[in-house]
Amino acid sequence: MLSEIITHLNDSFGKDLSDEDKVNLQHVQKRLQESTELKKAMSADNSDTNKRKKFDEVLMGILLSYVNDRFEFYKKMEDPKVKEYVGGMLWRGIGRIQGSHGCCENLEIYIFCRAAKRKYGK
Repeated sequence: MLSEIITHLNDSFGKDLSDEDKVNLQHVQKRLQESTELKKAMSADNSDTNKRKKFDEVLMGILLSYVNDRFEFYKKMEDPKVKEYVGGMLWRGIGRIQGSHGCCENLEIYIFCRAAKRKYGK
């Protein structure tokens, strides 16, 4: 769940991410899922490296759109460690949603399943 991402970032990186930041992350996730540009790259005959490169480009564009209206959120996401962690989680979630790595309805379900596997070793 996105709450777990927030908790992990707060605990591991000393960030003060709030419920509002969670809402912003949900919007980022939704915009990634709805991105025609990203869907096209994910469904095309591209290498995983090229898919990830396009994902990173789209994600950066989405994050840049927060500079004027939600600058504090943008600053938090610009921390290299935070960006790497959040980008990785969103990438894995998008891969599952797009079907390239299995089947999963959305990022929150993916994160929940991942946490359960880690906890129960399945």
